[in-house]
Amino acid sequence: MIEINPNQFDIYTDYRMVIYSINRKEFDKIAVIHANNTYLVEDNYILNNLSDFKYKLQVIENGKWTNKTKYLKFYDDTLLEKIFTDKLQVSNQKYEEILERYWISNSENYIPEIKTAFAQGVRRMWLSPSLSFNNLETLIKLSKQTDIAIPSLWENIILYIEELLNFNRELNALELSEHNYSMLTNIEKSKKQALKKYINSRISYLNKIDLEFSKLLTGLFYSYLGDRENASIAIKDAHKSKEKYILKMKIDLGSHTYNNDIDNIEYNPNIKFHNDIQVNNKDLTIIISLDSTFLKYYGVQLFYTIIALKEYHFHFHLIDDDEKVTDSVVEAAELFKHMIKFMSLSKDVIEPTFSYENRPLFIKDIKTYYACSRFLIAKDIMHKFKSNALIIDADLYIFDNLKSYVSNLEQYDISLPFSAALHSLYPWRRIMAGSVFLKNNESSLAFLNLVKKYIVNNLTKENTWTLDQNALSYAYEKIYDIYPNINIGSSTSYYTPFYQPPIRVQIEKN
Repeated sequence: MIEINPNQFDIYTDYRMVIYSINRKEFDKIAVIHANNTYLVEDNYILNNLSDFKYKLQVIENGKWTNKTKYLKFYDDTLLEKIFTDKLQVSNQKYEEILERYWISNSENYIPEIKTAFAQGVRRMWLSPSLSFNNLETLIKLSKQTDIAIPSLWENIILYIEELLNFNRELNALELSEHNYSMLTNIEKSKKQALKKYINSRISYLNKIDLEFSKLLTGLFYSYLGDRENASIAIKDAHKSKEKYILKMKIDLGSHTYNNDIDNIEYNPNIKFHNDIQVNNKDLTIIISLDSTFLKYYGVQLFYTIIALKEYHFHFHLIDDDEKVTDSVVEAAELFKHMIKFMSLSKDVIEPTFSYENRPLFIKDIKTYYACSRFLIAKDIMHKFKSNALIIDADLYIFDNLKSYVSNLEQYDISLPFSAALHSLYPWRRIMAGSVFLKNNESSLAFLNLVKKYIVNNLTKENTWTLDQNALSYAYEKIYDIYPNINIGSSTSYYTPFYQPPIRVQIEKN
């Protein structure tokens, strides 16, 4: 039996309990309850299938029943996430009871909370590999002790977590957890050999297991060794699984655009520049690509940054429908001029420049294209302004002067934000796309060509998020074959004067 007390929702009048069956997609029970009386859930079918039902409470307002709560579950559906992220400590017995609820029922309606718990548990390892992961370690232990037949989804999840925990432990033992991927090429020979031996042992082990995530992990380990051919084969095998757990869990969606065979598809965006742009003789152009909506979200913030910094040239490239994109560019340019006038500033502020293109019709995921377009047009922008380029995300908040940061990046032909050792296991997260510096020289432009080629040849696929980061990883692997002496630095090694503020989640809800 479950008792629902209306007072905990600040309800002290008559109320209505509405119970909805998720599977049948219909109301299961609707009952009016007198003020201050609790509602008792006594239906055995509901009690034995809690994940398949949700409820809400309503009160009468202005003569009609009005929602007082959103739909809720009859149990704490955040409990698994709290445990996986060590926010909550429970006894082994309680932990086992919670796990058995998921393992015995195996209801599809548990997927959202399993997905969230899994993602947040893994994310915590990526971001803080030096922490303890007691509850995840206990998960592995309990899974080996149970007599219950563990469902296939959980077999995959447990294997994935165990391999990640073990790999993190190995990196810590070798004192490599703080190294980024570019640094691993220069570690001492004994550590390099030990890491390679460990990874090969995991590949050998995983090849004996027939699970979707075992194949995915095999691909990740091959990629870590720089073996793109075998990595691609293993990841393609993972995608052949009928269960489609990668999609269901929304984990490692970047694997869908990780490949080795690149076709010779050609595509050159039809770039149009707003007004007659004059060359401003600046050594650096900061390039941002976005759609009209994102320009409205972040334009004012970025314009204020341009005004505050004064000496940096920002170039905005917009992608949208024909009429909408031209209107947005004109409005944005006018807005910037009004801000200058409103703030009574002198003419020494460098005005941003704008270009635009119509939304390509062949693109499967237009949001991916908004993110990738900056890499497709960067070469043209660098040529137009005869400058180096710093390609950044539109939603970055710049909170300090860029001078020392840019000065550090200019030591290199290319500077990339490499991820730390554990996070680098994923080629689509190995190099983040939020801040990429490119010197206007032959080797950097060749790097850009590789990035562009990879992006263009994957744009027609489904599930293309992080395609730009996959392309950067591909280009990093291949550029040394063309320019062995290219000088590539790691921008994450320096003080970074910008970040993605949490408020962007609220901004993008509007």
